[in-house]
Amino acid sequence: GESIRFDTFNRSKNPIYFIPRLIKAWAYESWLFVSGRCDSWFYDSPLSAHGTGQAEELAAFLASAIPLQDYTAKQSKFVTMLKGGGTPAVHAVSNLRRAISTNAIALQERLRVTGEKMVMLPALQEISRNIDTLSLTPPGTTPVPSWVDASHPSLDLGAVFADQIDASLHNGNKPVRSCGLDRLVGFCDWAFDQRKTNIIVGGHSLWFRAFFNEFLPASSTFVGKSAKLRNAGAVGFTLLRLRRSDDSFAYAIDESSITEIHGGFDVKKSKSK
Repeated sequence: GESIRFDTFNRSKNPIYFIPRLIKAWAYESWLFVSGRCDSWFYDSPLSAHGTGQAEELAAFLASAIPLQDYTAKQSKFVTMLKGGGTPAVHAVSNLRRAISTNAIALQERLRVTGEKMVMLPALQEISRNIDTLSLTPPGTTPVPSWVDASHPSLDLGAVFADQIDASLHNGNKPVRSCGLDRLVGFCDWAFDQRKTNIIVGGHSLWFRAFFNEFLPASSTFVGKSAKLRNAGAVGFTLLRLRRSDDSFAYAIDESSITEIHGGFDVKKSKSK
């Protein structure tokens, strides 16, 4: 879902609107610092109110009464998994708060039904140098809900964070000299170490775009290689592990399995760039 930082900097650049937003952001950041709260407007930027609405849209889509027979077979499989309809899965999320909040809100029905924990996986941390991609949560601990999370009208995100997050693999921020490719491959290694074959992943648009670029053939023209997945969008696919002659592994996405579930890709923004 959209973050507070995005809401501040990527809305209208007209000074009449931008300057008041920036003043508000710095004022709030100063107040958070002075009050000693483990929170920030910019650092590990949380989900915005608009982003919360985007996550709720996905939750409403999954909770809708549309009969599964109205979907294709592939869509039905993935929708059933996200709804929690008896499909065993491992649920992994980035260690950044906006990804965790998005998943907690969007997949609240699955989390309620299964009682499963979301595994905080640093390999899913966003691929960027901006400070909003740096985790505020200390290693081995669960995140503290942001002020936006705490004001959610119907879902106690504090309880979800406390009870349904597994922080055992959260070893802190990505190293300064880290390579995004290492995290992409690291995720694949982790995925194939799991006992369950279904993996639900909550991450970030740049990360997913890099993932499609890395594990789809160079000749592929799939839209996700150039366009970002929309906020709170959902897509399903099958990941393959291939054994080389030297017994090492390579990974690939089965392009024929890719299924857009909700939201799709932001093709318009991709073309404008």
